[in-house]
Amino acid sequence: MTVDDLLGVGEIKKQEKKDKIMEEYKYYSQVGDVDAAIELMRSALKEFPNDYTFMYNLQHSLFVSFKKEYADEIYEMGERIIKNCTDDEIRYGAIATICITYSWQNDPEFAKKYAFRLPTYSSTRNDVLNYILEGEELLQNTQHNLQYLLLMIDININCMLKAREYSDDQRLYMYDKIIKFYEILYDDGDFGFYHSRLLEAYMNIALIYAKQKKLKETLKGLAQAAWHAIAYDTMEDHKCKCRLYVAGMWLLTA
Repeated sequence: MTVDDLLGVGEIKKQEKKDKIMEEYKYYSQVGDVDAAIELMRSALKEFPNDYTFMYNLQHSLFVSFKKEYADEIYEMGERIIKNCTDDEIRYGAIATICITYSWQNDPEFAKKYAFRLPTYSSTRNDVLNYILEGEELLQNTQHNLQYLLLMIDININCMLKAREYSDDQRLYMYDKIIKFYEILYDDGDFGFYHSRLLEAYMNIALIYAKQKKLKETLKGLAQAAWHAIAYDTMEDHKCKCRLYVAGMWLLTA
């Protein structure tokens, strides 16, 4: 044991290094450099092999790479986190990642087994804190929830459209609904990260019109998709910012 360790300086230096690694990881995540994020977390785990935040970050980065060869590693890392980590948020994240990975591997029964280990919407921290917090803390929590719930509406509508066959008109109607939901919450046009979600909606609209050989509508959809793609790529950062006009006042979220 060194003098630094006795004085607690060693732990402080370790935490400072971990914080620096996390800043770099967040940057790679924001700009979508998955390979760099994977390499960074592999390197971090060599130095901090029992750090479950780094372990989950690696598991998640492997997952978002969408490479099937990582499936076994995603599972093994997730199981290690589930068995040994005491942080529920990290554990639940690891379980969810295993679920979706194995659903993509065409093993829905295995995925379901893990899915039922997760809490329901009504048992989440996001919901429960609304009954506990007050003032500014409550305001921030509700604003965060509104953003997250909007994303959940988007994702659930897209999943619903995969569940059965819908007509082109029905699909166009639902993609238009997704767009309108975002426009209600982000009514100043500053969609932030969610430019990427609107890009997807407009691309899906363009694909439907292209299939119908409606050139004008196809080009309009592609133009809207391109606008959101450029807006996303030229953002100063990829944080979410929104304004919602409720009961005569602006609710601001940084």
